[in-house]
Amino acid sequence: MLIDTAGLRKRSRVEDEIEFYSTLRTARAVERAHVCILVVDATDGMHAQDLKIANDAWERGVGLI
Repeated sequence: MLIDTAGLRKRSRVEDEIEFYSTLRTARAVERAHVCILVVDATDGMHAQDLKIANDAWERGVGLI
């Protein structure tokens, strides 16, 4: 099964209730996954939040592409 989730942002930057719940669902999807594909905007480069997502996946033993 493939689940396409919304991107994750820092909690301090989550502006509305819909985005808050979207972020929670994304985090739960990462927890349940066997493999995650992390898509990064090449023109913008890696950010601290991207590295945090990758680290969260690694700590949970989730494969990361």
